[in-house]
Amino acid sequence: MKAKIKSSAAVTLYVTGLLRAFQSVKYGRNDAGDVVILMYHRVVDDLRNELTHMQPGMMVSRDTFEAQLQMLSGEYRVVPLSELVDSLLNGEKPKARTVAITFDDGWLDNYTCAYPLLKKYGVPATIFLTTDYIGGRGTFWFHKIGLALSTRRLTDHEVRAVINAQCGLREEQVPEFVNGTISNSDGVIAADRLLESLKMLSGATLERIGDVLLDRLLERPSHADERWLLNWDEVRAMAGDLIEFGSHGCSHQIATILKPPEWEQELRNSRQIIAERAGKHVDLLAYPNGNFNEDVADRAKKAGYKAAVTTAYTVSGTAIDPMFALRRVGVHEGMSVDSRGRFSKPLFAFGISGWKDKLRGNL
Repeated sequence: MKAKIKSSAAVTLYVTGLLRAFQSVKYGRNDAGDVVILMYHRVVDDLRNELTHMQPGMMVSRDTFEAQLQMLSGEYRVVPLSELVDSLLNGEKPKARTVAITFDDGWLDNYTCAYPLLKKYGVPATIFLTTDYIGGRGTFWFHKIGLALSTRRLTDHEVRAVINAQCGLREEQVPEFVNGTISNSDGVIAADRLLESLKMLSGATLERIGDVLLDRLLERPSHADERWLLNWDEVRAMAGDLIEFGSHGCSHQIATILKPPEWEQELRNSRQIIAERAGKHVDLLAYPNGNFNEDVADRAKKAGYKAAVTTAYTVSGTAIDPMFALRRVGVHEGMSVDSRGRFSKPLFAFGISGWKDKLRGNL
């Protein structure tokens, strides 16, 4: 019912022109206008299969992505993130309905699925690379856990026991929704909530949880050892007029839980590796998981980055440079697909307009 109401409201706003009017008002009141930075992760061929082991908010199907690009290239001004950043640094007000497209992590399908479509429509994008994972066959801790849970061969008690052992938690401290939900029809939702609840643990602990869960299986999932991330040949192949690269750190550990020297090392090493392996200078940063604070942003600025993107609001009362708190809108399949599974222009326009989030115009 909520989805139908949202869809109906989006159509009404889009068709009547109220959505466009809202954007125009926002453009007039704010130096950044109705600029929006979009955040993607993965573009996949088989969404149904990928949903068994990947969080829904991280994916769009190839067909939906193409429909989004058709709309964006026809109705918006799509620019490289670096161009948008430079215009803001120069004190220029970007033109209305300006969009920058970004991807996080460096998934292989950025090259196999997204890149051909970006070339087809002549649309630029920025890919933020997590350098420890580029060029190998490993994958992120949250993906490992998703792969393990997708087999449905682990009982809820086994999952809880692993988390307990690796985190030093008592079993009653493990999120209650793990119990009795992983193996039923709500398993995807439960797994998504579980992953969100674990994010603030240390990187080493999360890696151990993922590895132990996979190793507990009598037979690892056939796709557990596939290559999921880009290699450097693919990165170099994409480096050019349309695709630019930024840093997403080395290890994907959340910056706010790292010690300052560890965060500084992530900032320094990731940009150096990208420069050496891809031959491209890096001065744009995406905070892992979007988490940042004044100290995290300040150290990024001192490390030589021009700007950083996030998914969180700037904390009021801080002295964070606005260029290190550029806010993005996350894009996933559900934000632009109606109840019948068809791409909806009104829904997508509504999702990226800032109607629900009037502060987004502040970037």
